[in-house]
Amino acid sequence: MILVPLDLQDKEMVKQWDDFCFYESGAWFWHTTDWMRYTLAYRLDRNPQNHSFMIIEDEQIIGIVPLIIEHDRSAILDGIDFYEFSYGAGPVPFMLFSRYAKSNTIIKAYCMVVETIDEIANNNRVQRGIFQHSALCTDTPFRLSYKNRTYDAVGSHTQLLTLDRPFPSLLRQMRKGHISDVKRGMEMFNLWGVDSAVYGSALFEQYEHLHAKANGHVCRSSTTFKMQYDWMQAGNGLLFAAMKGGIPYGFVYIFLYKNKAYFGSACNAPEYR
Repeated sequence: MILVPLDLQDKEMVKQWDDFCFYESGAWFWHTTDWMRYTLAYRLDRNPQNHSFMIIEDEQIIGIVPLIIEHDRSAILDGIDFYEFSYGAGPVPFMLFSRYAKSNTIIKAYCMVVETIDEIANNNRVQRGIFQHSALCTDTPFRLSYKNRTYDAVGSHTQLLTLDRPFPSLLRQMRKGHISDVKRGMEMFNLWGVDSAVYGSALFEQYEHLHAKANGHVCRSSTTFKMQYDWMQAGNGLLFAAMKGGIPYGFVYIFLYKNKAYFGSACNAPEYR
């Protein structure tokens, strides 16, 4: 069993990683190299550095460990710059093992992974790491302990919609305030779903512009918008625009991956907040 660093410039290695994600039910979009590249381009002010690696046994991938180190320039610990394992200041996707691997193999791999993460942390002055598991996955992470390193499940709020129900049924499950907002928005705006090259390029430029306007400044690179546009053209994303008089006053971007939809990004004109 060996651990192999992920080289994002190696097309074959990237394909192996993404194929593993696609066929493993426990993997979600945030495990893929697409999202890893997005994260590396997202907060350049945090100087993100990729330290992800794969677990290989008998020339087969049996696990992946997404791992990025970022520099939190807003925090100082004992006079020392603060570094953490994070994804754009958010949680790192939890390590993933093959569902076909035997339990003793997974335990051995986990021990190697923990030691490697410790070594990477010590060599790069990392003080903190937060890891996240998606509620959309069919497989739940199990508790694993090695020495005094234990990952415990810590619940957090999430928002899930089962889209096999008709719209009126979904609406009835919302709070009265949300129902009112939805109905008022439907009266004020026309909703455009953009997934083709016909309107995509022009509307994406407006989406990027409105995103900066809504935040008061440019908060992420144009590279990330280019990635979103390419994913949409490949059928892996949708852009929705709230239109009025032919002008977009709000956007929502949705990621599509393995028959699941993920909220990605949203912005709206300040006058319609």
